[in-house]
Amino acid sequence: MKSTIEEIKVWDRGQITIPKNLRTELDIREQTIIYAEKLGTGIFLRPKASVISEIQKKGEELMRKKGLKIKDLINEED
Repeated sequence: MKSTIEEIKVWDRGQITIPKNLRTELDIREQTIIYAEKLGTGIFLRPKASVISEIQKKGEELMRKKGLKIKDLINEED
């Protein structure tokens, strides 16, 4: 996969326009949900949720069903 760097201007209310070549390559169309993730001092934009996000959602769902909390998952034994 070839890395592409594009300069994008931020408009009113923080709006940006994703360059057409990137929209086409990534199949980003009107109404596509874009995920923005802070990485260090930058922002990573992606048109799909990461696998980690999906695992986290499923894990939280399972925990709710079983009545578990985060502290229940942490091994407090030395």
